[in-house]
Amino acid sequence: MRGRATLIYITLVSAAASLTGCEDDAIQAYTVPKDPIPVVQAQTPEPDADLRQLIDWIVPEGWRESEKKGPFRIATFEAGSDQNLLEIVVTGFADTGGGLANVNRWRRQLGLDPISEDDLLNQVSPYQNEGIVGIIVDMTGPKPNDGEPAKRLVGAIMYDKAGIGWFVKAMDRSSIVAFHKEAIEQFARSFQSRSSPHEHEPQEPPGESGGFNPSITWQQPPDWEIDTTPSQIVMAAFNIPDEEGNARITVTALGGDGGGALANINRWRGQVRLPPVQRLEDQPATRLDVAGSLVAMIDLVGQAEQGQQGKRILVALLAQPQRTWYFKMTGPERVVAKQKPAFEQFLRSVQFQTDPPTETDGP
Repeated sequence: MRGRATLIYITLVSAAASLTGCEDDAIQAYTVPKDPIPVVQAQTPEPDADLRQLIDWIVPEGWRESEKKGPFRIATFEAGSDQNLLEIVVTGFADTGGGLANVNRWRRQLGLDPISEDDLLNQVSPYQNEGIVGIIVDMTGPKPNDGEPAKRLVGAIMYDKAGIGWFVKAMDRSSIVAFHKEAIEQFARSFQSRSSPHEHEPQEPPGESGGFNPSITWQQPPDWEIDTTPSQIVMAAFNIPDEEGNARITVTALGGDGGGALANINRWRGQVRLPPVQRLEDQPATRLDVAGSLVAMIDLVGQAEQGQQGKRILVALLAQPQRTWYFKMTGPERVVAKQKPAFEQFLRSVQFQTDPPTETDGP
């Protein structure tokens, strides 16, 4: 039983198994588009048209697409009417923490206790489609003491070849969700991945192309292997092989404040099975000089379970006027601890450069 549950978990976490390669220990230069893919825009959370281009689905008969918007939402549908009206939400974003972490996140929303990896198989139904691996989730919360009916959640957690997580979620009174359950599952199983219309190869170094193009450079540690196929919204990724387990580093730039520091911190805390914090002040952070700015670095260590070392995440957040940068290392606790000095050295090597202004730009 444990072997099959582990297989489901590993399949979801590594659905987009990447090709890795080694390159020389040289400064890497990446050009940032003027308008990076706005996976999350906190001020105006529009559905992400770019992400929508990466996925196909078949809408069940009778469903209506709503104009309701929200962070991370790709689409919102309504099904039924009157007493049987139900909202179905589709979201998509990278770096989602894997199937178990997201199942437990939904369980918390229902008022249920988290489950372990061993119990995952009993809670989900795995499936596979064109470019997609996923699980169907069906959970019912406890009946409230106030006499209200229990809530039920039917949804799906999917990963595509690029490592983007796709979520279908419907949560409401148990009887309403039960009425639409078959259509929700049919919708989730219809998801198929398209080829990405964007390429995230390293671009020309700053100054070699016209116009104003903010660019970033860094010094790559020699034992970090470049991931040549990071997911669509990840600018760069590195893998660090280790006998105790591999660590992974990602560099991401999101529009605006990236959905808010508190929301992101609590998402990362959930990935290492830590409870959420209510305020930013409740999350300890250290300060590190990155490109002339003092940035907050969050260090999250999960608890070890059944003799296995816990998961650890290091994240540095660097806010700029138009975007927020996230430098993140994830891996087994001892591996991340060994790589922490190299990660900090990597951060200190980061530099932002821009093309010089033209004469018409003024003094």
